[in-house]
Amino acid sequence: MKDGILWHPDEHRLVYDVFDDTVRVLSCEGHYKDKNFDEY
Repeated sequence: MKDGILWHPDEHRLVYDVFDDTVRVLSCEGHYKDKNFDEY
């Protein structure tokens, strides 16, 4: 795991960026969105 970023191969290459218990999902277009794990 690099820079605290988890690549998820099954979610259209979405990136789960986890810092300070905050989960941000990077879309394929590079947009940052606040998400919770419960939404997936």
